[in-house]
Amino acid sequence: MKPKNVLVALDLTAMDDHLLQYVHYLSKAFGDWSGLVLVHNVKHNFPEEVQLMLEDLDKTLDEFIREDLQSRVETIFEDSDLPVSIEITEEASTSHAIARVAREKKVDLVVAGKKVDYTGSGIVSARLIRLLEIPLLLIPEKAKLHLGKVVVGVDFSKHAANALVYALNFREGMGAEVFCHHVYHIPMRYFPYIPTEDISNSMLKNAEKAYGKFIRSIPAEKKAAGTP
Repeated sequence: MKPKNVLVALDLTAMDDHLLQYVHYLSKAFGDWSGLVLVHNVKHNFPEEVQLMLEDLDKTLDEFIREDLQSRVETIFEDSDLPVSIEITEEASTSHAIARVAREKKVDLVVAGKKVDYTGSGIVSARLIRLLEIPLLLIPEKAKLHLGKVVVGVDFSKHAANALVYALNFREGMGAEVFCHHVYHIPMRYFPYIPTEDISNSMLKNAEKAYGKFIRSIPAEKKAAGTP
């Protein structure tokens, strides 16, 4: 489950350089990636006057975008021999375009940006969570180029086990500490008939038992460096 072939979703905003720098950092830390696919989707919903201007250019919009992304790659991945390909798509839905390329290129990790201040709504990232069948890594715009601690939210399900196993790859590849976080809810519908403290203690004990069973389901080789 280690990432090998990685797709990065780009939108030609200031976020792109930060994403590429973070992906460069991850690729160096893991050291065994096989390839990188950069994807940008062009929506041709331009006003008529803009469309006329594009027709007068000496290059296609596709070519301009490809040159821009290639220039960024050459700058940021200057010290890397990681194979990088650029895919320019032209589809109505950017999220569906990214998901399609991910399937066709058989990537095992998609990286996208999580915006707060940069231009863009972040809708594509939210849709990708539902569309993708592979891990999605969202990089906040202010994330530092360092990954020292990973927190995995667990509910003791099979999906949570998969998430933990994937997170443990970051411990193996980067020496990151991995922590599990489980939230249990006290049923307040019976308050104040049943003492809250008693319920809390009982649920905590149940959660600890469930965690023990959950951890035993994780492959032994993944726990070799210690239990999260």
